[in-house]
Amino acid sequence: MGMAKSSCDGRLCKIVLLCFAALSAIILVTAYVWAELQDAELSPEFPEFRVDLVAVSPCPLIATSSSEYLTATWDLTLVAINPNRKLDLYYENLRAEIFYGDDKESDSNLKLGMAPLPPIYVSKMNKTTLDFSVVMARSYVGTDVANDLIISSASSSCYGSGRLWLKLFGYFRYNSTLFAAAGVHLSRLSCDLFPPNGTTGQSRACQYFCPIYRCIC
Repeated sequence: MGMAKSSCDGRLCKIVLLCFAALSAIILVTAYVWAELQDAELSPEFPEFRVDLVAVSPCPLIATSSSEYLTATWDLTLVAINPNRKLDLYYENLRAEIFYGDDKESDSNLKLGMAPLPPIYVSKMNKTTLDFSVVMARSYVGTDVANDLIISSASSSCYGSGRLWLKLFGYFRYNSTLFAAAGVHLSRLSCDLFPPNGTTGQSRACQYFCPIYRCIC
């Protein structure tokens, strides 16, 4: 009887040890996944944007009605890139605005046109392309700006020495696939549009400017 009891106790010990080892492994794996995910959520890489195509019409720009009014349409191709290996990104309430001015961060820049953009979804380590247009319809720009943008029709360029910027404003968010946590960021980007190239393959990276606000919801 003593030997049978000892054998039974030995099997029970083995079962307990196996259960303990399995539980420990589950805890360690869960902790590792949680740490990795938390690291990605606490410090996600911001999405990257590039302007891959800029074409303006009419080319060259011409004044309408008077030398202080201009009409133009910019056709653009925007590339959104998600550099994160663990998080999908969603861009919402995004709008594109074209400004004239030497300082991309100045509040005194003249806004020439604005276009709301559809929501953008970019899966992890992927990119998406968005085509859109920004229209300036007989807008007052003043004599000085018009003189900077209008050039001789004999030139091969579309407009003169005036510097133009595409600015992107919007919120991007990310959702965890394993947990309910999510993050929301308000971001502002500027993209140099001088001069228009009219062909793809000449991408220009957009740069973040001003504070980027964040909310964990």
